[in-house]
Amino acid sequence: MINELKALAEKKGDKLEVVSIKNIRSLEKEIIKYRAEEKLDGLQSWILNNYFYFTGNKKGIPEKMQSVIIVAVPHPAYANITFTRDGKDYKLFGTVTSPMDRASKYITDAVKKAGYSIEAEGRLPLKRIAVQSGLAEYGRNNITYVPGMGSYVVYTGFSTDMPCEKDSWREAVVLSMCQTCKICIENCPTKAINKDRFLLESWKCLSAHNEQTNNFPDWLPQDAHHTPYDCLKCQVVCPLNEENKETIDLSFDEPETKRILDGAPYKDVSKELKKKINLLGLDSWASIPRNLRLLFDLMDKGHKPKL
Repeated sequence: MINELKALAEKKGDKLEVVSIKNIRSLEKEIIKYRAEEKLDGLQSWILNNYFYFTGNKKGIPEKMQSVIIVAVPHPAYANITFTRDGKDYKLFGTVTSPMDRASKYITDAVKKAGYSIEAEGRLPLKRIAVQSGLAEYGRNNITYVPGMGSYVVYTGFSTDMPCEKDSWREAVVLSMCQTCKICIENCPTKAINKDRFLLESWKCLSAHNEQTNNFPDWLPQDAHHTPYDCLKCQVVCPLNEENKETIDLSFDEPETKRILDGAPYKDVSKELKKKINLLGLDSWASIPRNLRLLFDLMDKGHKPKL
């Protein structure tokens, strides 16, 4: 069954691995030890203590489950976005989401058809599982890279009672070329990537500040801003992403831009606008109207977003 799932994922343009639940339990113990011994900043501590779950609490993986499926779903490198406000066009860049609903449906259907139960598991440390399953490797920027896809992927995970007697579980690994390459370090606009320590300084990372609603710190360079949320700068320059340079173009007219800036609910917008919002993940963060207003104001003063 596992080989059939892998073949199905390949046919859909995705990649998949299956690992034994025993390895997920071992990873849980490893992370518990890691968070006790490693010096973590506030965001890192919150993620390890409050976001991830495994098998040990009420929301964890059901006891009957025997394996975890991890799927890498690719997406374009980024979007070239045009917003229109007060008769003026504002051109910037945006993250593109992966078609996760499509992937979830075909995996779930296939597993159920084979007679097994399956549950979505979005709160597992999916990047770490992807790396230790052999599906991906870490880059210096703490982002993972899948052969043939680069870093432009999103992971989805599932637990299932499907047996997995043998898997390719391994220690977490960092790409060998990252030992000497410094391109992402040099292109990080806030110097959040370390030369001597694997963990990012998350309190410096533009992604972290773009995804919260507090005021931007005074030290953050204004010319770093280029996207409604997240940050693309360490990925677009990475040599490992040379094979995936696909981009898309999207535009938002005056009423659509106003709708987003107003933070209005999206449940009653047109299908076309909803599709664009979902594709860019603009419904994911409450901070997006604030980020866009800042970008527009900076661009009115001459700022030109760049990657």
